Amino acid sequence: MSLFLSAILVVTALRGTLDVSNRAQLSTRAGGTLAGPALDADTSPEVKAGVRSRRWQLTLDYAPRFTGSLAGADTQSYVLQQGRIGARFQDRRASLALSQDSGYGRLSLLTLGAYPGATPGAPPTTPELAALPSTAIVDYAWSRTGIVARLVASRRWALSVTGDLALSGGVDAGSRDSLPFQTTLRAGVGSEYEAWREDRVTASLGASSARFSTGTEDTLVEGKVSWRHDLDRATAATVAGGIGWSASRTDIAPSGRASASPILEAGLSYRPRASTLDFGLSLRLGPVIDAFRGTVDPRVEGSGVVTWVPTREVAIQGQLGLARTLPSGEGIPVSFGFGGLMVSYRVSEVIQIDGGGRSAWTEALGSDSPPQWMAFAGLTVRIPTMNF
Repeated sequence: MSLFLSAILVVTALRGTLDVSNRAQLSTRAGGTLAGPALDADTSPEVKAGVRSRRWQLTLDYAPRFTGSLAGADTQSYVLQQGRIGARFQDRRASLALSQDSGYGRLSLLTLGAYPGATPGAPPTTPELAALPSTAIVDYAWSRTGIVARLVASRRWALSVTGDLALSGGVDAGSRDSLPFQTTLRAGVGSEYEAWREDRVTASLGASSARFSTGTEDTLVEGKVSWRHDLDRATAATVAGGIGWSASRTDIAPSGRASASPILEAGLSYRPRASTLDFGLSLRLGPVIDAFRGTVDPRVEGSGVVTWVPTREVAIQGQLGLARTLPSGEGIPVSFGFGGLMVSYRVSEVIQIDGGGRSAWTEALGSDSPPQWMAFAGLTVRIPTMNF
């Protein structure tokens, strides 16, 4: 009887949710390697389920993307399957989160809205600052397994450990010419100390190793200390400094090369509770592994995002990012960036419409390519959350 009662109590302590939505989008794109403008239509249904109790939570997310190129030089249809599963355990002092993301299908990088690792089913988001590929559509697959553990050692101290294994890139030879397949292993540890009510100091050490189908193998180790200061309840400033060590070798040159470079970061965020405007700015100097080129170089980059919500129904967001590599020796510096504007209007709790445009570009000595751009209009239908 006691076992039966315990089972009843466990079941009744569980809570579940189910969210179903679909986003349909019509977009036009041009530039890059396209011979002329192209017109695309795609739809992204999404089913998200979650089960939680007082201490743990389990989530499942499936969001395929169906795209049809209606007009243009590369008229065709393709599908991208993608999904995610996550589990989280939360205690008074400790938490543990596990996640698995995966996907397979055809991917149009020129849409600037479905970059590897984008949230399944989400509208176009900020692409990574990376050299743009030369092919419009690639056969793509990825898998990422991650773990995050956090321990609150005391009222002021918190420790964290992270790790993930990621595989991603082009599936066939043609796709790998534009998007090399890579296997990346990352691990990191961090410690956060709340010195005062407005100040937090964080020390972190991370390492990553990436192996590309081109035969390149990159290793990057970064150590840094950051300080965050809350200027007021809405504004926070962050500065960080450290050093990064990188090594790169190829099958042709197994000895490779190694270098060290400084890491400098600064950020400012403004997110008031009662205001309709918030923004975030960030600047960084440090080594980065480029997923498209398979290289690791010091890079200076900056990005900013501004969001204005004048009413409960309307939201306007603008984004801008710029970066430039700082290669050593005879390497050629590369500049790239993106910009975008999106306006959304919530018609009701069920329907939302949005539209906007974005562009991305790459510049390098002797190999400048035309900027890529797209304009889009979307409709999202979201069924109210079902609880069980």
